[in-house]
Amino acid sequence: MTRPSPRTKLQFMIFKAFILIGFLWTPTLFAKTANPAENLYNEAIKFQKAYRYDEAIATLEQVKTKYPYSNFAKTSRLTIADIHFEAKNYIQAQYTYQAYSELYPTDEKKDYVIFKIGESLYKQLPRGHDRDLSAAKETISIFTLHLTEFPDSIYKKDVIKLKNIVENKIDQKEIYVAKFYFKYKHPLAALRRFQKFLTDYPQSSLVPEALAGAAYSAQKINEDEVYEKYIAILKSKYPKYEVPKLYTKRFVWTSL
Repeated sequence: MTRPSPRTKLQFMIFKAFILIGFLWTPTLFAKTANPAENLYNEAIKFQKAYRYDEAIATLEQVKTKYPYSNFAKTSRLTIADIHFEAKNYIQAQYTYQAYSELYPTDEKKDYVIFKIGESLYKQLPRGHDRDLSAAKETISIFTLHLTEFPDSIYKKDVIKLKNIVENKIDQKEIYVAKFYFKYKHPLAALRRFQKFLTDYPQSSLVPEALAGAAYSAQKINEDEVYEKYIAILKSKYPKYEVPKLYTKRFVWTSL
């Protein structure tokens, strides 16, 4: 029997190597072509991780356009909202999350989406309470909705924390306006503001100041009974409360 020559052996080994490489390489090629929507989506995520947000969003838009019936089209919509939020484009993030919520009202991630709508609104609020807080009440409404619909959500603690911060901003805003009227010698307007605050926010931590402001405003317009009423409540419920200097300059405590 004739033995194969060294050259034949080499050719045979090369042939086996090519077969092996083919087996290893074929699944990879298949993976790249089997789900083009997934590949395009993964490319977008790479852009996102590299902080190339515009390119990431543009790529995700391609997923939506080219593969509208793919699950990755749906995922891309939510990821676009996340990228807007990550890029601190909070207005665009809010609208994108809202659009997703409307498009998929029974989605399994709805608690996350509603939370992110509220958080996007929260991020748009000014830091100071002396600025426009027109979006604050909408923010609270979204957080209240979340707590009602998803009482066991993993985002509950964050929702409560942010809701409390926004409520405190509103409280401070209302007191700020009342004090503004008081400071610039409009005691009747100040009294009405302080009284409205006491009616609308009875659980607020700023109730003592509202009581003091209402009492002093009433005193300035000779509403003695109103003055006595608020002083009595203040001394009874908040005996350790120190009246702000704005009031103490001319504030007279009366015996009850």
